[in-house]
Amino acid sequence: MLYEKDVRKKNEDRRKLGRSMKESWDSAVKKLAESHQPHGNFSMFGLQFFDQKLTFLKLDYRGHYRLWQVDSSDLPVQTSDFYEKVTACCRSALRFARAVAEEVRQRKELPALSPRDVLLLRRAASKLSPTTISSDEKNV
Repeated sequence: MLYEKDVRKKNEDRRKLGRSMKESWDSAVKKLAESHQPHGNFSMFGLQFFDQKLTFLKLDYRGHYRLWQVDSSDLPVQTSDFYEKVTACCRSALRFARAVAEEVRQRKELPALSPRDVLLLRRAASKLSPTTISSDEKNV
């Protein structure tokens, strides 16, 4: 069982990862806007490992940024349940890999934009602002 300070650390790490994923999402959209329009399910993926749990995360934007857990798995540390946990962990990792591969496939199939649309999308993307001004801000 996690102690209170460990729960705080886990949550702090999750916020930092979420902020980093948001910054990556913004950066990728700005880069993509130079030639293509991002697809409607444009997402960033991340991993959090804490204690003995591996958590798979996804960040997307639907009017606001959404960070959510895609899957998780307990890593095997005891021999009594080693096979079951390794099997579950492998399945979780494969499901996550499929989601990432689907994102990559969708990005490769994006249609090119006209010069006018590139200009409009660049203007919209330029309005994306950094998540934080200081490193100690807690919001994603």
